[in-house]
Amino acid sequence: MPNIKEIFLSVQGEGPYIGYRQLFVRFCGCNLNCDYCDTDFSVKDCYVEYLSGSGVFDKIRNPIEDKDLVEIIRQFRDYHSISLTGGEPLLAYKSLQSLLPKLNKKIYLETNGTLPEQLAQVVNLVDIIAMDIKIPSSTGLKSYLKEHYEFIDVALKAKKEIFAKAVVSEKISRTEIEYLNQVSKKIPIIIQPITTKDEGLILSKKKLFQISEKIPSARIIPQTHNYLNIL
Repeated sequence: MPNIKEIFLSVQGEGPYIGYRQLFVRFCGCNLNCDYCDTDFSVKDCYVEYLSGSGVFDKIRNPIEDKDLVEIIRQFRDYHSISLTGGEPLLAYKSLQSLLPKLNKKIYLETNGTLPEQLAQVVNLVDIIAMDIKIPSSTGLKSYLKEHYEFIDVALKAKKEIFAKAVVSEKISRTEIEYLNQVSKKIPIIIQPITTKDEGLILSKKKLFQISEKIPSARIIPQTHNYLNIL
């Protein structure tokens, strides 16, 4: 049984599906701890919060059983796809194996792209894979180049739609730019200028155009949900 943070309808704010209405199912727990992360994914004392039919948020204690989660999801109507987000949904891959066949909806997996073995267990149950590329200058973590390439290979072998998103700050290095360019030769890539109050990290116009020149196939799209002040 998975631990779910919240379930809500909103508008996708990132990547090529920007602006689409989606049902977001946010999972608790993550295997990473990125510097720019702004969400609490704690599993301890975690409740499922969702907008009930009465128009107010209701709560169910985790972990949640498949039948209860499916019942909640079926209350929602008229959306493009179900976005599995987090946290890191692939930490709950065993639960996804049981849950996803019961939903009969288009599944949009948002993932940090560091768990290729887990992806292999559910790749045939998802439709779209939105993969984050973690670069050290933005995350404050080590490089996950090996894991990212293995992850991409799993998705491509399964012939799934996959694209990458990379949060980029002013501190991005030449090596990281070249790495993102190599990724762009395998799958589409979105450059997301970092959203932060730290002026030293905000992407300058000069650096932005350098990235655009070095990664000519990349699309530069900011995180619009921050501008719209929505979840």
